[in-house]
Amino acid sequence: LSTKVLKKGESTDNGKIQVELVDIIPHDPCAEYGTPANSTRAKMRFSRVSDQQVLCEESFMERGSILFGGGGYCKEHIMSLNMLGITGIGISGINEKEGWVNFEL
Repeated sequence: LSTKVLKKGESTDNGKIQVELVDIIPHDPCAEYGTPANSTRAKMRFSRVSDQQVLCEESFMERGSILFGGGGYCKEHIMSLNMLGITGIGISGINEKEGWVNFEL
């Protein structure tokens, strides 16, 4: 997997891991600047293709990059994700109105 665009409810996979855009969480204009609530977020689900086991389901901020395992993201299944070649995610854009996310693994 590389740079992809997914609409809400869509998924993509590389034969080993499936990534699904579960939801788009709008920003809260009243939230403190720089907090997660002040940023639009994409709720993403990572599942192993072979048995459909969900390895991670987290919300990621727009224009952010996260290494899995750091800050608690996906820590329960970090070894499984790493063994499947996934070490992190970068969210380059989220469109609330049209319901899509542009991301890179």
